[in-house]
Amino acid sequence: MFAAVKFYTPVRKRLVIPRKAVHQGRVYMAGTDNKLKIQPVSITHHLGPLVVIKENDPLKPGQKIIITDILPVFEDLPLKPVIAREYQQWLATEALGKQP
Repeated sequence: MFAAVKFYTPVRKRLVIPRKAVHQGRVYMAGTDNKLKIQPVSITHHLGPLVVIKENDPLKPGQKIIITDILPVFEDLPLKPVIAREYQQWLATEALGKQP
């Protein structure tokens, strides 16, 4: 015998970032001075290519996280950030669970 079950839960706003942006529990960010900042993050769970950040984590929406590899990695490394708009759109769609 088989049964089909659907679970409904209230929608909760959470911060999600690409899994590839997390490096051993830390994210690399472009600070307001366009210098590399390294910040630890707390992940609650993984959703495919995304991770959900803990609600009281210091990482906030709008901060510029780096999604490419940087070598060498050291605090205050000068950066020349490039906004990946297409990737931002994909990320927003993926985070909302919508099909493109």
